[in-house]
Amino acid sequence: MIIIGLILIILIIACIVGNLFVIIAIIVERDLRNRPHYYLIFSLAVADLLVGLIVTPLGAWTTVVRSWKFGVILCDFWISMDVLVCTSSILHLVAIALDRYWSITDITYVQNRTPRRIFSMLAIVWVVSLLISVAPIFGWKDADFLDRVKKQHVCLISQQISYQVLCQPSSFSLSKLFSHNQSLLILKISNIKVIRIILSPYFSARPSFFFF
Repeated sequence: MIIIGLILIILIIACIVGNLFVIIAIIVERDLRNRPHYYLIFSLAVADLLVGLIVTPLGAWTTVVRSWKFGVILCDFWISMDVLVCTSSILHLVAIALDRYWSITDITYVQNRTPRRIFSMLAIVWVVSLLISVAPIFGWKDADFLDRVKKQHVCLISQQISYQVLCQPSSFSLSKLFSHNQSLLILKISNIKVIRIILSPYFSARPSFFFF
C-alpha cells in the first residue's frame, strides 16, 4: 500500500502542477488571452486542477486506508465535487470538439467566435455539471446511502438507478459522440486533400475543377 500511496501522490502532484502551468501560461501570454477558444482550455484546466486539489486526495486516502472516515457531510461534498468537476471536464471536451468541428465546417465561425459565444458555452457546461452534481444532495440518492457511510464506512456516488441511468452515461455518451464525429470529419477532409494532391497534375489546366 505504501507503493500505491506514493504513486497516487506523484499523480496528484503531476495533475496539479500540469494544470497550473496551463492556467499560468494562458494568463501570462497575451496572444493566448486574445484567442477566445483558449478560454475553453483555461476552464478545462481549472476543472482538472480542482480534481487534483480536492477530489483525488480524498479518493487516494480512501484507497490507501480502504475506509471512509470523514462522515456523511464530507462524503456528500466529496461526491458532489467529484461529479461536478469530472462531468465538467467531460463536457469541456464536448465543447472543444464542437468548437473544432464548427471551425472546420463553417468558414465564418472563426470570425464570429466571440468571447460572449465561448462564455455561453462555458456557462452551459458548468450549469449542467452543477445540476447533475447537486441532485443527490437534494434527495436523489438510494435508501442505503446513510447506512453505507455510517456503518460500512464506504462513500459511493448515489446508487439510485434513475440517477445512474439518466445523469452519468449522458456525459460520456456526448463526449464519445462528438469526438467520434470530429474524427470522421477530419479523416474525410484529409482524404479530400490527398485526392487533390494525387489528381492535381491531371487537372492543372483546370484549377477550378477542385472547387472544394
